[in-house]
Amino acid sequence: MTNEPFSAAASLDELLTRTQQALSAMRSRPAEHTDGDAPELLRADGTAADGLVRAVVVQGGRLESVTVDPRLSAAGIETVCGHIVAAVNAALADLEAQVSATARADVDALAARLAAAPRLRLTH
Repeated sequence: MTNEPFSAAASLDELLTRTQQALSAMRSRPAEHTDGDAPELLRADGTAADGLVRAVVVQGGRLESVTVDPRLSAAGIETVCGHIVAAVNAALADLEAQVSATARADVDALAARLAAAPRLRLTH
């Protein structure tokens, strides 16, 4: 004769172990690529001064490039610097949105895996 509370506890323990394994696998897994190449970092750009200033940032918060159109040179250094800051901040905001969307996709994938796991039935 089996003791159902112990059986249910073992099933719950197994479910928790599977969940931890799934989370661990998702955390350590790089972004999936079908071509087998290393995943590219997320990249975002932002502009200011009607497109005369462009900044590109990559995942991890690194600034990759800043481009200032020469037509802006007469505006003065303080004005140009202000536009650079605005372009970088716009790029960072876009990157943050991309990272959030990726995190939501990971959570959705985890939820799908958990939904596919066997249901635990506890009886008294």
